[in-house]
Amino acid sequence: MMKMMMAPKETPKDPAKEKGAVVALKDDMTLNLADGRFLKTQLSLQLSEEATLAAGGEKALANFDGSMARDAAIQILSRYSYNQLLKPAQREAAQVALSKEVFERYEGKVLQVYFTQFVMQ
Repeated sequence: MMKMMMAPKETPKDPAKEKGAVVALKDDMTLNLADGRFLKTQLSLQLSEEATLAAGGEKALANFDGSMARDAAIQILSRYSYNQLLKPAQREAAQVALSKEVFERYEGKVLQVYFTQFVMQ
């Protein structure tokens, strides 16, 4: 009997140990939450060292295209309600879910998503 083996999916690297640049997306975002309230947030993305070097170093990242990360933020964060995101554990879960989605969309070039602004109303 022949076994088919598939290569395991690459797991995200530890952002704390990675030497890649952190890119702040230029504009903040205002999102509708699941319960009709609003979230104003701004994101920064930690890139892998490989992605930073491929872009020509940190100075070359000024024009980084964050549109896929912004789209992921809309899709992920709009599933949560105001009361859910008030809880630190839920906010962290949302950040983890967003980071995983962004990691996949950028094919491993973005390791972590940071909230640099997070205001709900």
